[in-house]
Amino acid sequence: MTDYLKSNFIVEEKIRIQEIPAIIFRPIEVKGPIPTVVFYHGWSSNKEFQRLRGFILSSVGYQVVIPDAIYHGERNRLNDYGWDMAKQYFWDVIFRNLEEFNFVTTNMMEESINWLGRYL
Repeated sequence: MTDYLKSNFIVEEKIRIQEIPAIIFRPIEVKGPIPTVVFYHGWSSNKEFQRLRGFILSSVGYQVVIPDAIYHGERNRLNDYGWDMAKQYFWDVIFRNLEEFNFVTTNMMEESINWLGRYL
């Protein structure tokens, strides 16, 4: 991870939730359950490109998990994200993110997480 975005108050860690690579940010001093956001990046992006957003949310007290979507980042990245590839893969990516959300939330340490939006 790059050195230009560091803080003595935020922990940034690359993790794997089974086969899903992700980055997690959390305030360093927090004990017990912490409000947690799962942040999905957009089409053609990846978890590293969203570090600033994760850092900002964490700086105001949230734990942030940013997974790589299928066909992005470390997960079989496409060579091109233009219109033709979007027509072929876009909805697969969206629906896969929706399917993986439950997997991500149930495979993290429940005792340290207070999921935002879980019951919405």
